[in-house]
Amino acid sequence: MESRPSRPLFRLVTGSVKPAVAVFLALLCSAALLALPGDVAAQGLPACPDADEDGYAFCTAACEPPAVQCGDCNDSDPTIHPGVLDTCDCKDNDCNGIVDDSCDQDADGDGLVCGVDNCPLVPNANQLDVDDDGFGDACDNCPNVANPGQTDMDLDGWGDACDNCPATPNPTQSNQDLDGLGDACDICPTVPSASNLDSDGDGWGDACDNCPFVANANQADDDNDFVGNVCDNCPTVPNHLQADDDGDGIGNSCDNCRTVPNPGQEDCDANGVGNACDECFEPPPGFPNPCGCGIQRVTDVAIDFQSPAGKGSGLVTWQTNHEHDVAGFNVVTYDSGPRVQLNLLLIPCQQCSTGLDASYAQVIPKHKGGHSIYIELVHVGGAVDTWGPAARN
Repeated sequence: MESRPSRPLFRLVTGSVKPAVAVFLALLCSAALLALPGDVAAQGLPACPDADEDGYAFCTAACEPPAVQCGDCNDSDPTIHPGVLDTCDCKDNDCNGIVDDSCDQDADGDGLVCGVDNCPLVPNANQLDVDDDGFGDACDNCPNVANPGQTDMDLDGWGDACDNCPATPNPTQSNQDLDGLGDACDICPTVPSASNLDSDGDGWGDACDNCPFVANANQADDDNDFVGNVCDNCPTVPNHLQADDDGDGIGNSCDNCRTVPNPGQEDCDANGVGNACDECFEPPPGFPNPCGCGIQRVTDVAIDFQSPAGKGSGLVTWQTNHEHDVAGFNVVTYDSGPRVQLNLLLIPCQQCSTGLDASYAQVIPKHKGGHSIYIELVHVGGAVDTWGPAARN
């Protein structure tokens, strides 16, 4: 018996077959070959992929058929695979090699059919495509920005390439502050801030946060000075510039010692002036003295004729309590009636900047008895208090 020449398992005839059908038959051939046993099927090759996880793999001769079925013709779209209903969308949804089975190839009625029409479902006979991305302006979700993938992450009708909130639906693209960020995703929707930076992570952008570096989600501002309570150095007194001359953390507007640091703001007599800068005067007898204040006075005025200067000179000494506004002292005598100043220059104060007590000593020339020696306390404003006479030691 004569042997007959072997015939190929499949023969693809393309002369009179439509291109779409030819592609379908080619896919069937590949799938059949891969399904054959023995040396016909590929051995030791990677599994054919099912990238869109729709249960159908995109099979070729370069991969092993997986556990799922072959036959997917678009492995990036899970809605396209064998067995689905073919819809009129200019796609081969069921992977049978025919686009839009039994559908109108000109669904939008603009005289252009699938494969030619750049907006198959939206009439656009002029086929305008300003950004030249293959999608006509009439159906392009970014008509002025090329985006051939037409990706729209938030599904708001605006492509990611031109959406001012690509991850947050913002169909109106409203942008009150015109900073390029849509209101739907702008954490400062009324204050321009293209960076959308939020340093303290409280949900308020630095550009509109009344405490940009201290978290305060409620933005409480009791004094309405545009500085939030949690970072305001005068939270109940307006102090918009946050001036603090003495650097004690208490703003000038509410500091009871504006030029003397006193972060504790102690005020023992509750007179509104802090202890650190309050002149503490002794109250009249019988009145409360919460701060233990004493009157600024000169005490213990005395003269000693055993002066180290010798030659009959005398040494005048005195004490002060609570120096506050002292400019200095004079030693004077009224021995013969009129006032005579015994020191050439004003004797400077020692503790007038601290408010503490001090001790003084001044040598005077030879003097008869020392009983008419007095100390003048000269105040900063020019007033003079006279203390004495000196007691002889």
